[in-house]
Amino acid sequence: MNNYLRLAFLASILISQIAAADTFLDINVGSRHYDRAAVAQRDLSEVNPGIGYENDNIVMHPEDDPTDAGATRFLGMVGIYRNSLKGTSAYALLGREPIEVGRFKAGIVLGAMTGAKIHPNEPSAWYDLSPAIGAIFSYQFDNIGANLILTPSDEAIGIYGFAGFQLRYKLQ
Repeated sequence: MNNYLRLAFLASILISQIAAADTFLDINVGSRHYDRAAVAQRDLSEVNPGIGYENDNIVMHPEDDPTDAGATRFLGMVGIYRNSLKGTSAYALLGREPIEVGRFKAGIVLGAMTGAKIHPNEPSAWYDLSPAIGAIFSYQFDNIGANLILTPSDEAIGIYGFAGFQLRYKLQ
């Protein structure tokens, strides 16, 4: 339960930034794991429904005006989904998308997620909370868009890399 409280704390920081933000409802759709043999051997699911919240206009310095085109903006994401192990995972991510060409953005996200069960035989308060990192690619139409998140593999600790797909709906 402590891990969920940690994620709730991270989520509260993100949600506190709503006032002047571009916010989205994210719908997790699925994933495609790079290691196709692991999908079969470990019976990994690639249907990963879920729901999340995304804010891509977070400014870290109070003196920065979020409407200023020169302000450094960050991306924040929180959500819950059915993971590849067929359990429930929650995530909290912070990132930056410095590449922007028209409606396309690209960058990196990092944070934490639950449910990966890294080293399940090792007694640790953090055993159900694992790091999350990936490249993010976003494309936005008027109110509808999509995210592609590419995560690396670290099979030594039980993480099988994947491409994750989300649809997103603009709330503001």
